[in-house]
Amino acid sequence: MCRMTISVFLSVVLLSCGSTESKDVNGDTVKVSGQKNNSQEKFDLANMTFKESISDLLKKEGLQFSDGLPGATTLMHYEPFSTSAANLLVFDGHSLGGKAGANDNHLVLHYSTEGNRIDCYEAMIYTAEAASALEESLNQRYGKSVFLKDSGLDTSAIRLDENGEKMKGPREDIKYQRWEDHKNGIAYHLVTRTTARKLTVAEFTAINPNSKDAKNWIQYKMLGFYY
Repeated sequence: MCRMTISVFLSVVLLSCGSTESKDVNGDTVKVSGQKNNSQEKFDLANMTFKESISDLLKKEGLQFSDGLPGATTLMHYEPFSTSAANLLVFDGHSLGGKAGANDNHLVLHYSTEGNRIDCYEAMIYTAEAASALEESLNQRYGKSVFLKDSGLDTSAIRLDENGEKMKGPREDIKYQRWEDHKNGIAYHLVTRTTARKLTVAEFTAINPNSKDAKNWIQYKMLGFYY
């Protein structure tokens, strides 16, 4: 009798541990997942379609407008939200976060004052590791850049200032690259500035191709200078 009782008890325990159902407070049966729920996608700049609302995005990521960093500027009829939050500084699964000296890598989301829709974003990257990871990711995701202009390729060139005189001091170079997502037309611009071959800053900008201000964003970021 004792042995039978123990067997029944163990069977009940095993059934309870392996069950995927439970009872709610009303006694109704509900499903309970036996694995961690990974269905909620993490934020990734590479997945942005420029249909996103800044309000919805901040709410989803647990941020408020008051969490924005000061000092960012933008076009008329837009507002900037600047942040160094690690969960937003992600592109294609790679972290763009980091700090070099007094400079934090940060993201600026430009959103319209009407509708709060994000229209453009830019990331300022000061760490070489994050800048290299971003460039590699862009090449893997979209192929070779459709446009390249690199002053560092010609190391023998004499650098002249605006007065036509030879520049002195450490060599400063600028590398501009542009990639295009052929599925949605989004253009990604990367301007990498170096001094004596060391990264000064990498400016990464993504622009909504369907925006009425697409050309204005290019002018605002002075990207037309490179092509």
